[in-house]
Amino acid sequence: GFGAAGSGLNRFDPASGKAQVYRSDPADPRTISSDSISAIVRGPDGALWIGTGGYAVPGNGLNRFDPAAGTFTRYVNLPDQPASLGGNDVLGLFLDPSGVLWVALYGAGLDRLDLNQPGGKFVHSRNDPFNPQSLSSDQTWSLLMDRSGVMWIGSVNGGLNKLNPQ
Repeated sequence: GFGAAGSGLNRFDPASGKAQVYRSDPADPRTISSDSISAIVRGPDGALWIGTGGYAVPGNGLNRFDPAAGTFTRYVNLPDQPASLGGNDVLGLFLDPSGVLWVALYGAGLDRLDLNQPGGKFVHSRNDPFNPQSLSSDQTWSLLMDRSGVMWIGSVNGGLNKLNPQ
């Protein structure tokens, strides 16, 4: 979203021709955290990881959608919990072949979540103005892994970052 609030998640079943809409209900933590969806990737277990927010639309973190149960698990920034999601405005998601979910956060840098590890601990990468090897900007936007395994991180005001896994 670039300024207009979203309308939730729509699921279409081509076999039946029916659609189901999932909307946010702040009182029900099993619903999607926000109707403004910015990114979706499918996990190795078939679950969908859904980012919320946008350039000018406030987000409410990351969601894991279980298609069989039709329920969501919310991941949001909790300032008193350092291993929680680093920020709530998710602009990009990428799942690499090793099972690590990369999360581009507008204003909060880059997070990684290893889906193979129980417990859901997010690892944060941020800009450090005193370290030229750090992320160039915390306004991350897009993610791409090339064939050689190098992660490319696009930012709003810091150019392009190249992260070699070695």
